[in-house]
Amino acid sequence: LLTAEKLGVAPGDCMVFEDIPQAVQSAKDAGMTVYGVYDDASKKDWTWIQKTADGAIYDFKNAPL
Repeated sequence: LLTAEKLGVAPGDCMVFEDIPQAVQSAKDAGMTVYGVYDDASKKDWTWIQKTADGAIYDFKNAPL
């Protein structure tokens, strides 16, 4: 959110890629578009991340632009 503010960009115009549940939720709460990124370290939370984020990817090869 601070970075968006410093860049003069509205949160709704930001796209965030996250692999940590708390970061996914924070970005959603800020009104940002969020893509969950799979990571073995947070695989126990992967189902939640997929349901909560606007989209989910396993790697950046298929990341939306």
